[in-house]
Amino acid sequence: MGTLSLRERAAELGGRTTVTCPPGGGTVVTAELPCAATTEEGDA
Repeated sequence: MGTLSLRERAAELGGRTTVTCPPGGGTVVTAELPCAATTEEGDA
């Protein structure tokens, strides 16, 4: 349930998640999210 929720939240923001298990153990969870462009006033 935890990774599903993370994936859904990332998708709502236009992003994605990946979960990998590299050789030697451990788990890597990556979330890639787009950055909003800002104006000179700092608004998105």
